[in-house]
Amino acid sequence: MRLLYACLDRGIPIGGTKGASIHVAELLRALEAEGHTTAVAARAFAEVSDKRLVYPLPVPGGLRFVPERILRRDLRELRARRKLAHGLHRAIGSFRPDLVYERYALFRTEGLGVSRRAGIPHALEVNAPLVDEERRFRGLRLGALARRAERTCWTGADFVVVPSAAMAELVRAAGQERVLVVPNGVDPELFAPRPQAEALRRSLGLEGRFVAGFAGSLKRWHDLDTLVEAAGQVHAAVLLVGDGPERERLERAAASRGVELRVTGAVTHEQVPDYLAAMDVCVAGLPPDPTLHYFSPLKALEYLAAGRPAVVAAAGDLARLADAGAALAYAPGNQEELTQLLRKLAADSQLRSTLSRNGRAYAETRTWRSAAREIAQAAERLRSTAANA
Repeated sequence: MRLLYACLDRGIPIGGTKGASIHVAELLRALEAEGHTTAVAARAFAEVSDKRLVYPLPVPGGLRFVPERILRRDLRELRARRKLAHGLHRAIGSFRPDLVYERYALFRTEGLGVSRRAGIPHALEVNAPLVDEERRFRGLRLGALARRAERTCWTGADFVVVPSAAMAELVRAAGQERVLVVPNGVDPELFAPRPQAEALRRSLGLEGRFVAGFAGSLKRWHDLDTLVEAAGQVHAAVLLVGDGPERERLERAAASRGVELRVTGAVTHEQVPDYLAAMDVCVAGLPPDPTLHYFSPLKALEYLAAGRPAVVAAAGDLARLADAGAALAYAPGNQEELTQLLRKLAADSQLRSTLSRNGRAYAETRTWRSAAREIAQAAERLRSTAANA
């Protein structure tokens, strides 16, 4: 199958280090490993692979006369429609895909429209309710237009791929019945278990410490305050692998609590396993707000694949890891419960070993290859149905 991957999100550079960029890269590699030919049409590229065709879709800024930053950004997104549609039309004409696979982005309906006009099936991957996220965390001025675009692309796609059951419920509630739940995966070879990284721990000044860690973007919905507070209660050090808008605030919070905190900043995906090996326990949290429990964090599976004992929030798809015996779970946002689990793990090396084995075994069942296979099979069923219609 020839698959054109469309990423029209201004904030997701292809080949970048943020979680969304990793998601794109891993799924593309898995699709190619399954024998499919891929090309990418995107607005931003941090790195370009020489193994696939790319179609850059640059969108100019402008509108500097609009003084309010959020409104200026929203108006730029609306003004980008014609240019993005034209770029996608050229990419489809050049690559001639069997399927356009688009990652849902705020305000964007061009992938659906261009695919329809070209008579090509269109699949939409929806990882989050972006209108709600944008309003809550970054601000949104043209919310009604964004909501209309969201509903149009969610309901108009031939099928929608989501990473969690909670996200599937949101898409179905919007009126789309053709929803495929494909949980995020992991590359078990890249994240193979490694011996504890003593040299790295020394370089970070963490030698001899019990280290609780996290890998990912430092954003509010990962509830890192609870991790910092719990670590302080058990006199553990905290290692955060990543960067993000919460970094400075978390550093101040840790300092005020006397918690030894190390923040690496952004690292490449290939470097993450080394840092995980420097942690005694890895944490994937969520806040107590159930409206945020649609996440299916990549980091949790990477923890398990790397053979690191993991503690996760008992919510959404994360709760399944604990149900399978692959991790321990605490109530989202509950600092006391997390503290108890960290204390228990610090004192029980046998429990850490058991979680390490169970987590690795579970991760081996949740690979990107299996995710790519499910998506490709859904696309083939769609093509078969269309051919027989």
